[in-house]
Amino acid sequence: MAEKLKILIDTDPGLGARNTDVDDGIAILLALASPELEVAGVTTVGGNVPRDIGSLNILRLLRRIGRKDIPFAPGSAEPVGGVDTKLEDKWRGVEVPSPTEEEKEALLRIKAGNGTAVDFILRSIEAFGDGLTLVALGPLTNLGLAAAQAPELFGRVRQIVIMGGSARSGNVSATAEFNLWCDPEAADVVFRSGIQVVMFGLDITTRIEVVPQVIAGWSEAGGFLRFLQEASVDYMHFRSQRYGRKHPFMYYHDAMPVAWLADPLLFDTVPCWVDVEKTGRYTRGMTVVDQDGRFHGGSTPHRLASEIRSEAFQELLLGRIQDTYRGID
Repeated sequence: MAEKLKILIDTDPGLGARNTDVDDGIAILLALASPELEVAGVTTVGGNVPRDIGSLNILRLLRRIGRKDIPFAPGSAEPVGGVDTKLEDKWRGVEVPSPTEEEKEALLRIKAGNGTAVDFILRSIEAFGDGLTLVALGPLTNLGLAAAQAPELFGRVRQIVIMGGSARSGNVSATAEFNLWCDPEAADVVFRSGIQVVMFGLDITTRIEVVPQVIAGWSEAGGFLRFLQEASVDYMHFRSQRYGRKHPFMYYHDAMPVAWLADPLLFDTVPCWVDVEKTGRYTRGMTVVDQDGRFHGGSTPHRLASEIRSEAFQELLLGRIQDTYRGID
């Protein structure tokens, strides 16, 4: 059997809180259910939810599925350029149960033991070097700070795989995707770090629309899978109301880069060169994607996910989650 690919997941998980994205949690569950992957750790960042809520969600998720062996570390609470009013508005709508005293103490112990996300990322690179892949499912704040703090060490990473950006239009503005819009300054550092970035942008992640019927089997299984199905459907209804759609829906955004790492045959990728717009009045956070390389000379290209085998992807995602987490309360 081939050696497992070591990955570190940097994420802004909303699963466990109402009125926010659940796809980060689904991506983490898929990673832990994939025999091809070894999750070396998880770090949290402010994005879909504030950093502290994301850390609480990770603590609860790993405990519930019996994976307390996975280390995690809290990351940056704010983007390098500060919190935008749009991000504050998004956070105001999030609902999460308050942490218990025991959970508060556990989070403090974790922070004391593992340090910040930047510390954890750099220690992991020291340990695994070119054997480590960084998987960023939220704003690139932690990765950007790590790259700026220790550029030579950061340069030893095998590759960076992100859900973020777009070669076309955005979802938080006409030009910008949410994760890159949150912290374009950090994203610019990451794309210029010399490490190849494999980008799963909105161009590919919105190809599959998920509706309640697709995951009905999770509810029938009961226990944890029913919780996952109910949380997903609740978010689908929230999205439909927010965007004025007639039916509940969501996307598997963050699960796609994880699925590609588990089975690269599920997707096609093409070379591209990427600039991140940091200052434009209408284009801040935009990923300017040059697929021809005409404007970037001999610089090392990144890669853009361009095609997906939709049926095979859904079979892998739904099958692995249902098989792995069935029977968990």
